Amino acid sequence: MEQIVREITSFGALQKFVDGRKDDLNFFECIKQYFFELGKSLNYDCKKDSSVLQKGINFSAVDVVWASSEKICAAFEIEFGNKDEMLAGIWKLIELEPQYAVLITSSKAKNYSLKEIEQILRYSHNHKTLETEFLLIEIDKEFFAEIK
Repeated sequence: MEQIVREITSFGALQKFVDGRKDDLNFFECIKQYFFELGKSLNYDCKKDSSVLQKGINFSAVDVVWASSEKICAAFEIEFGNKDEMLAGIWKLIELEPQYAVLITSSKAKNYSLKEIEQILRYSHNHKTLETEFLLIEIDKEFFAEIK
């Protein structure tokens, strides 16, 4: 497993960060802040809530983006909402075409399971043409799956 994947999937470090927060960030914002700060510590240019612009159209914002030399190394979408929001998050990650597309969810949310997301990605025409590696993270079960 590559070092970047180990860093992204370090559930112990994430839990320590969440437990150590003394500010008013909710769980969603705390996870976003963790991945933003993790990217900075790995020397990436990081942005939160960065717009996805394709062909001059703004398709909404991605939660966290790590870039290096104008190349998007990793993009993170945190989806705890419904199935429509999950599909929108997947679509944004596909459109952005990062090296690593990280989709973070919870089994407690009313959206797709990791197995269903994996099936969506495996049968997606767009995914078959990309060189993006997807990391699907189920935060509450501390589980992840890689789709290459």
